[in-house]
Amino acid sequence: MRTAQFPKGVWARVDKVLRKDIKDNLNLPIEASNEYIYGQRRLGCCGIPIAAEESDINLVDTAFKLLTSRDDICAREAFSSLVSTVHKRLGRLPDDDTLGAFLSGEVEGEFSTTSNRYSNTWTVARVASRRLGICWTFEDSSPSLSFADLTLKANSRRKILFSIRDRLRTVRSTALLQKENQGKSMEVVSLSPASSHFISNGAYTRFADWRFVHRARLNLVPLNGAKPWLKDVNKRHNAIVDRLHKAQTTKGEVLSANQAVLGITIRPDLVFKKGREIFLIDVTCPFENRKTTFDSARTRKRTPRTPHIIPILVGARGSWDPQNDSFLRRFMSCSYLNTFRKLCVSDSIKLSRDIYIDFLTAHKQYSTSEDTCNDPSDLADIPSSIESQFVSPV
Repeated sequence: MRTAQFPKGVWARVDKVLRKDIKDNLNLPIEASNEYIYGQRRLGCCGIPIAAEESDINLVDTAFKLLTSRDDICAREAFSSLVSTVHKRLGRLPDDDTLGAFLSGEVEGEFSTTSNRYSNTWTVARVASRRLGICWTFEDSSPSLSFADLTLKANSRRKILFSIRDRLRTVRSTALLQKENQGKSMEVVSLSPASSHFISNGAYTRFADWRFVHRARLNLVPLNGAKPWLKDVNKRHNAIVDRLHKAQTTKGEVLSANQAVLGITIRPDLVFKKGREIFLIDVTCPFENRKTTFDSARTRKRTPRTPHIIPILVGARGSWDPQNDSFLRRFMSCSYLNTFRKLCVSDSIKLSRDIYIDFLTAHKQYSTSEDTCNDPSDLADIPSSIESQFVSPV
């Protein structure tokens, strides 16, 4: 890629061939958004590189690193070669503005009536910069790059590849979130990196769940919600409650689980005591339909109830609400909280997938004594009231 031995069209054909195989491996239909495959990983997408795009970025990176080399001889030779290339095209010695216009891919003015006879590092970098929309500027023969909201100078020469690639992936993820159908769940998934922790390594996640969740998050599962699932939806809720129960047992005292509190008309999932403080905790697993769904679920739990309820939200398709962290940090170390988030996300995906397969095949995927993923410890099943407004259609 750095030496431009193959033109971009060759890499584009490679991408086209691979795209179908990638979607097959992710168990995605052909209509699945390409932005999900190539978007930003921290925003819930897969972050797979695009070969044609990587080729262009590498060509720009090579040219920039030659011009900003810490070896003075190398930098002078590179700059001299660039000046010679522009000189042969325009028939005059170029100034800093002309060099910047050349590498930026300018095609107007004197560049519209001339061309380069031979291809070299600078001509391929010029074409790549024009395709990517990168602007070059020179000041006292020192180059800098402008791309979107970035300005990269010589002291950032090691960040060129990452910075440009990161911005392009973010643009694709933003486009995915704006899609009317496939962006609904992804808007909530993008709130926390924990929601997509399993994409690269499958941690705490069964392979069957891994293949299910991509299609589910893009709203491509060909089923809607059904009332017979209500009893099974409760298992997903209880799995999160169990996780929280186990985590808090070591930090304080759990006074009750899913029991009415004397004197008030609420039934919290857990009543937790630490020191002189008592916390009423209620776990909710809303179906992700834009961020407003999480906001509404949290509001319903908090108003107009007294005493104050602490809602813990984990989406039906494995979306972690970052607002959970403000309470959980008081009782968990940073490392354990990081693991706790991942376990809850994987548990939610697991139970949603089991509900889906159970509905399709009428074959039970779980039992009342089944452990949640990768945790051999067990607690007595904690029953909970069913909240029908949070039934998942996956």
